[in-house]
Amino acid sequence: MKRISFFVHCEPVPQPRVKGARRGKRIILYYDKKTGIEPYKQMVRDAFVGEKLSGPIGCSIFFRFTRPPSHTKKQRLCKWHTGKGDIDNCIKAILDALNKIAYDDDKQVAHLLSHKTWAEENQKSGIMIDFWELG
Repeated sequence: MKRISFFVHCEPVPQPRVKGARRGKRIILYYDKKTGIEPYKQMVRDAFVGEKLSGPIGCSIFFRFTRPPSHTKKQRLCKWHTGKGDIDNCIKAILDALNKIAYDDDKQVAHLLSHKTWAEENQKSGIMIDFWELG
């Protein structure tokens, strides 16, 4: 059973919504370049080290966001990140980035555990990713 774990030091970015534009009779779908999703996905790909996994896969993805200095003492007591960036969109960006690199297709992911927290003062923001083949 293969297991691959790695950390991506970055500020997590959720997968943006696809935009559409009409060009004559055609509709073109695209991501707004201002979202910065492509450099982010490349950073995730570059951090992956290991062989491609096969069969059903289990996955844990833990997101740590940089806490803004404007947080009050009361806000600093809560470790859970509930701000912008829905967890499902954050997960989608990671799984899409690793298609054809960590696995053939993200439909292989059969088990998923994830959470979003604030980074403490002694921690770096980023993403802890762990994949394993299910038996």
